[in-house]
Amino acid sequence: MTLLIGPFWIAVNNKLLAKHDPLPKTELPKEEEGSIQIMDNGKMQNMLLKLALREGITLLLIGLSLVACKNTDPNLNEAGEDKLEINQVYISDANLLYRDTVYVPIYSELYYSGSQDITFYLTSTLSIRNTSLKDTIYIEDIDYYDTDGKLIHHYLDAVLLLHPMQSIEYIIEKNEEVRGTGANFVVNWGANNPKVKPLFQGVMASIQGQQGITLLTDGVSIRGE
Repeated sequence: MTLLIGPFWIAVNNKLLAKHDPLPKTELPKEEEGSIQIMDNGKMQNMLLKLALREGITLLLIGLSLVACKNTDPNLNEAGEDKLEINQVYISDANLLYRDTVYVPIYSELYYSGSQDITFYLTSTLSIRNTSLKDTIYIEDIDYYDTDGKLIHHYLDAVLLLHPMQSIEYIIEKNEEVRGTGANFVVNWGANNPKVKPLFQGVMASIQGQQGITLLTDGVSIRGE
């Protein structure tokens, strides 16, 4: 235990400090165990700093190992299940009264100051929100295309149900699937109420150094093409 009184450190019971070698033996005068010793403030601070650093490194390594073991995929829930997969159901949607196709612009990278040599890579999120208080919507397809119009990923194997007021998002990490300034999601969905107006948005964000950027895009219907 240590006490700070004025410009001096008073150490009571030096067992903890003495057992951590190699500490300079001349820094702590040998007195009867349990006695009160007065030491120069600067010397005691240096000694305690060395001890704190030594013990702190061990704790830091333990902490990092625990973090590394924890799942960091933003598209998985706490149980390790894919957010899209757990909401999929194998049902027939052939009798839906209303269908639509929505195009959601995604900017997975942007050029800085008009130069293609300086690029911002952005983490992109597709957000789908069922704004109805009583109707379920059915997501039939979620497809991701690159700038050249090439299909990069087809996300659904079954119909995705979004219950009233339910939302879902899917994240593409920056540098994970960089697909240019013209990337996009195409979402096919349906409902039994043609008045349902779900919200489809793309949210993009990035921080590089002291500069940050955030973009929000709204989906547009392309069903009537």
